[in-house]
Amino acid sequence: MSSGHLTNKHTGLWVSIVHTNEKNSTTFKFKAATYNVRLPAKADVKTGNSWAVRKEQVAGLMLRHDFDIVGVQEPYQITIDDLDSLMRLFNHR
Repeated sequence: MSSGHLTNKHTGLWVSIVHTNEKNSTTFKFKAATYNVRLPAKADVKTGNSWAVRKEQVAGLMLRHDFDIVGVQEPYQITIDDLDSLMRLFNHR
């Protein structure tokens, strides 16, 4: 028997996958999230919502919730590079 359980809690997606058969039972638990980092739009610079302003907050949010898996929408290479650098810096990995 296999089953999956998905629950949206706060900003994250909590996932539990259970697989059982006659001989054993295994449960895998992990925290996953998805976040729209937004494309680097010129209009965001004018409104004060540019990636340069948001990047530390986004990385901090991901680290604070200690997600095992994070997916992002609308990333550009600079977004990925910034998140990688910031998460390593904040998390000392």
